[in-house]
Amino acid sequence: GKDISIAFFPRKDVKIKLENSEVPEMAKVKIDELLGDRIIRFDLFIFLKENNKLILVTAKGTIFRQSQRTRFIDQGQTHLHVRKTELNLVAQYFAETYLNDLVDTFQNQIKSSQAG
Repeated sequence: GKDISIAFFPRKDVKIKLENSEVPEMAKVKIDELLGDRIIRFDLFIFLKENNKLILVTAKGTIFRQSQRTRFIDQGQTHLHVRKTELNLVAQYFAETYLNDLVDTFQNQIKSSQAG
């Protein structure tokens, strides 16, 4: 295997993209910003406007399934909710996702150059 070194620099790409929630202690994240079939290290909730309730849909440490993500989108859901006390974990998720995508892109470029 090859080693990959990563340096950390402030970037807009990993900035947390959150919005205010209807519930004061919560924040909203766009479902489009979350990847399916990945372990989530924070609780994800859906907000039911009809009865003003939050329902836990993915517990921290479990996998947010692509099938869940697709179902929510198909049902017209645009956001899921996270606790404001877990925003550091949400930030970590976005940073890890961004870095993993960079590594994947780099590895694919290496494979392409070796194949050509």
